[in-house]
Amino acid sequence: MALREVEAEAGEPLKPREAKHRPANPRVAGSFQYSAEFRKRSKKLLRGMEHFPNYSKYLEDELGGPNSRLMHFIQYLIPEIEYRCGPLADKSVLDFGCGPGPSTAALAMNCRSVAGYDIDPELVDVCRMRLKEHGLESTVRLYCAPNLEDVKDRIGPVDLVLLSGVIEHIPLTERGLRRRLIRTLFGMLKPGGSLYIYDTPNRAWPIDFHTTGLLGIPWTKPGSPSAYARAVRAGRYGDSPRYTPGPRGMEQCGAWGATYWEILGYLKGESFRVQNTRAGGNKHIDYLGGSRRFRLARYPFDFFVGLLARPLRIPITAFYPFLDNLVITKTGAMKRTVKVEGSRAGSSSSSPSLVTVR
Repeated sequence: MALREVEAEAGEPLKPREAKHRPANPRVAGSFQYSAEFRKRSKKLLRGMEHFPNYSKYLEDELGGPNSRLMHFIQYLIPEIEYRCGPLADKSVLDFGCGPGPSTAALAMNCRSVAGYDIDPELVDVCRMRLKEHGLESTVRLYCAPNLEDVKDRIGPVDLVLLSGVIEHIPLTERGLRRRLIRTLFGMLKPGGSLYIYDTPNRAWPIDFHTTGLLGIPWTKPGSPSAYARAVRAGRYGDSPRYTPGPRGMEQCGAWGATYWEILGYLKGESFRVQNTRAGGNKHIDYLGGSRRFRLARYPFDFFVGLLARPLRIPITAFYPFLDNLVITKTGAMKRTVKVEGSRAGSSSSSPSLVTVR
C-alpha cells in the first residue's frame, strides 16, 4: 500500500455558499442528512457482513441519524473529552484509526487542528467524502499508510490521541504490534497530552459484545480456530471481503478486545497518570458502549464495582464490558537545553554552560 497524505493546501478564501446549500449543523438539528452517494459508499464498506448479528447497527452507526455514531460523538463523546481533558478549541488531535470518519468530523467541529490516520485507503476515502459533505475538508489532514512510523513525524506532536473502537482491531496474534502502536502514539503526545481510549470491548468480560455476541469467545486464545468455527456454525460470523479469511479475520473484526491492565503493561517504563483514578474521574462512564438499554443498570453496577475499585485506585471502566473514557496522560516535561552565560557557582570558567531544563 503506497503512502498517501491528503492535506488541504492554502488558497483563495472560499466564497460563502448559498444558504440552501450550506450543510446543516448537526449539533442544532440533532441529525445530518448525507448524500445518496455517501450512503451507498457506507453500505459498501459492510459488504459480506450482512449476516453479522450487529449488521443493522453497524449500518445505522455510519450514517447521520439521531442514533448514529456521528451524533453520539457530537452529543456525548466531545463533552466527555472536554470534561476530562479541557476545552478542545486550542488542541491538536490525532484520530487514530479514523475509519470512515464520524469521530473525525465531530472533532473537526471543535478542535484547532485535527489529523486522521488509517491503514485502509477505502475507509480514508469515505472519511474524506464525509468531511466534504460537512464542509470540513479544509480543516483536517488525512494520512493513509501501512505503518504509523511512516507518517508520525508529519503528524507531529499532538495534545490528544483518540482511539475510538480501535484497539480491538489490532491483532494480538501479530506479536508486539499493539504494544508498538500504543507506545508510538504515547511518544507522539506533548507533555501533558493524553491517550483517550473509548468503546473498546473489555476482554475481562466473557461475552463478545462486539462481533459475535457469543459467550466465552474473549476468553479463548486470540485467533482461535475453534472459536472461529463455533461462531460460523452459530451463524454469528462469516468471512468478509474487508477482513482476512478465517480466524485471523474474526480477530481483525474485533472479537478479542483489550483489558485495562494490558494497556498499562504496554506503557511500562513511561511516565503517565490515569486520570480516571482522580476525584471525579469515574463520572459518566458508559455501560456497554453507550447502549441506552443498559443505562439504568449502570447505576447499581457503578455502586458495587466502586466499592472494590475506588479503594484500589482502579478505574471502574476496567470492570465494564467496554473500556470507555479511559484517559492516560503523559506526565513530566520535555527536556530542553539552554545556554547560560557567565560562570557557574564554584567555577572559575567564564564560558557559557549548557543546562538541561525540565
